[in-house]
Amino acid sequence: MIARATSRLALSSRDRCNTARVLRVRRPAPSELASLAERVTAEPFTYTAVGATAQTDWPSGYRHDRESIVVGNADEFDAAVARLRAWKPHVGAGVLHAATGDIAAGTTVALAAPVAGGWVLATCRIVYVEESADSFAWAYGTLPLHPEKGEERFEVRRDDGRTTFAISAFSRPRHWLARATSPLARRLQVKATHAYLAAMRPHD
Repeated sequence: MIARATSRLALSSRDRCNTARVLRVRRPAPSELASLAERVTAEPFTYTAVGATAQTDWPSGYRHDRESIVVGNADEFDAAVARLRAWKPHVGAGVLHAATGDIAAGTTVALAAPVAGGWVLATCRIVYVEESADSFAWAYGTLPLHPEKGEERFEVRRDDGRTTFAISAFSRPRHWLARATSPLARRLQVKATHAYLAAMRPHD
């Protein structure tokens, strides 16, 4: 009985520590995010199917999401690529970010997403970058400091006279709070995806 009680207490303490790391009341300063991105460069991915968003065969046991919009005609392609390189989906959605380098495989990223009453911190690493005459894409995967686990791909493509922007992701809750409030966490995730898509539309 004492052993079981001690185990429950230890779990509770760990959960409180993890929550303190993921949730912030105060808006993180750019220097804080930059420091966080540097500190987690050696952290492992939290899932095994690294790079799977570049393939059609995605892992089971995860939510699979695919969303896309038309951002303009074929002439809009270069400008859309430039926006994606400049993190426009995140900037436009109000998500703060700091990266250890340019958009390239191996670059580590620290993110801070606004939620009611505070900010959620998350860390990722860019898994791959794909570039051709008519497409530009990159994906990042989750590191231990993240409420979810999985991978997300962002792609600009020129095809049939149109330029499209697409987001593809597989994910599932990892942090205990995300699991405990799964419907709410899911709504926030969908809201963020839609904000990313809207931010990539050209604005005069």
